[in-house]
Order: sequence, then C-alpha cells, then structure tokens
Amino acid sequence: MEVAQMAMAHVQVSRRCGCVDPETGRQRGTQCSRLSVDDEHGSWYFAVQLRSLDGQRQRIRQGGYADREEAETAGKALVSADRDGEGAGCTLELAGRWPGATRREHAGAAFAR
Repeated sequence: MEVAQMAMAHVQVSRRCGCVDPETGRQRGTQCSRLSVDDEHGSWYFAVQLRSLDGQRQRIRQGGYADREEAETAGKALVSADRDGEGAGCTLELAGRWPGATRREHAGAAFAR
C-alpha cells in the first residue's frame, strides 16, 4: 500500500500510573482509583499504530507526558512522520538506542528537519 493511501492513524491518549495492586502484584495502570481524584497522580501516554522498519504495523505506546495535549502532540508527530514517509520506524529504532536521553531530546533529534 502506498503511503498516500494509508489512513490517518488514531492517537489514543490516556493517563496511567505505576501503582501496584497488592493482591495481584500487577500495575493498576489506567484502572487506579487515584487517577480520577488526583490530577497530579500518574502521567499521560499516547498509543498509535505505526510501521516498523520491516513494513509491519506495530502498536507504540509512550508515556511520561505532563498533560493530555503534550501526549497527543507527540503521538501526532509520530503519525505524521509515518504518513509522510519520513520513517517513524527509523525514529523509534534510533530513540531506543539512546537510553540516557530524555523524551524531549529524542523528539528534538528525531524530528529535526
């Protein structure tokens, strides 16, 4: 399928936290009760479907954003790079190789034109 024919990917945005359920030992994620009553609890994440380097679609989820707008903007930037043929898959591969870099440094380096 050509890049021009691909539909715009939907950016899903949600807030999650790392609280652990003492009964299951698993993270509560989006199900934590504190998320609905404490605006400072947790952080914002986006999830999108993008092409990997081998052309297969894969779900990408990234978090740590301070607010909904910041997460949505970051997700849309990845979708745009994927749609425009700029290689979001390459961006994701390179970002994974910079473990010491912050998310903002990834975005600045990956999307510089």
